[in-house]
Amino acid sequence: MITAGFDIGSTTAKAVVLDGDSILGKIIVPVEGSPKDAAEVLLEEVAKQTGIDHNTIEVLCGTGYGQKNIPYATMMESEIVCHAKAALYLDKDVRTIIDIGGQDAKVCRIDAFGNVQRFVYNYKCASGTGRFLEITADVLEVP
Repeated sequence: MITAGFDIGSTTAKAVVLDGDSILGKIIVPVEGSPKDAAEVLLEEVAKQTGIDHNTIEVLCGTGYGQKNIPYATMMESEIVCHAKAALYLDKDVRTIIDIGGQDAKVCRIDAFGNVQRFVYNYKCASGTGRFLEITADVLEVP
């Protein structure tokens, strides 16, 4: 089954396309002010890189600040849940995920099954990110 995940963030848009457990393609493009345009560019780049158009993708999951701009999305999911699923896919031993984005920073702890145990956000852009990481490590009991 061909599936895809599109993450339209505030500064970059990302996509991954899978056939079962095999990654067929990964794309990152700048948002440049228009989440809708970035989503369209992702669709074009997916087709170029993988030869797969949106009609072939059975499940297209959208996430991120611009997720409502993703054409043909069949479902939406929170960034935290998407991070947990992706991290576990990439490394079964991962338990802590840190995402420093264009508008916020997020840290979450997951269990061995990818269930989110705890998470924290910082909504102050990049200001104070280092201190945020220190506080977050304490809260999540990460050495």
